[in-house]
Amino acid sequence: MMRPNDTMSLQSEIEQDITAAKELLKEHAFSGHRLLKDQAKDIEGLPLATLLFVTASLGTYRSEELRPVAVGLELLRLAAEKHYREMANLNAGDNLQNLFLVTADFYYAQAITIAATVRKGFVVEHMVKAIAEIAGVEAAGQKHDKPVTVSDENAGLFRTAVELGTLLSTTPL
Repeated sequence: MMRPNDTMSLQSEIEQDITAAKELLKEHAFSGHRLLKDQAKDIEGLPLATLLFVTASLGTYRSEELRPVAVGLELLRLAAEKHYREMANLNAGDNLQNLFLVTADFYYAQAITIAATVRKGFVVEHMVKAIAEIAGVEAAGQKHDKPVTVSDENAGLFRTAVELGTLLSTTPL
């Protein structure tokens, strides 16, 4: 049975992990090239990281494994945002399309690279499946000429955050 102080301690640890993940995300998403720095933005929230941390808190909570996965998941979210939503707002032939595609691909690669540091193959496997699901939803929307909503594209990412939180913490769900 968890005592009130344990709950407060875990909540504090989750908050610290969210703050650390936010800083790591800024570092990995907007550094390394002038064009990325030019695209830097303030990151409001980390919905996937938060979901991962909260799910993991139901089992054995391990910050050192969770943080890189949280950053990887948020990079996937940023990649999908660049690749699909922001590009959809551009006119055909706009020079920014190439920049958005390259940025999205960079984010996808960074996400997998960072998450792979936990050395658990299932993490990369789940993330790759989430990327494939996003692409599949987008392709299905184009095929049927129906608009794809943000929730359609992000459903796989949110599911992946819960699955990885469960697996990394050995939560008995």
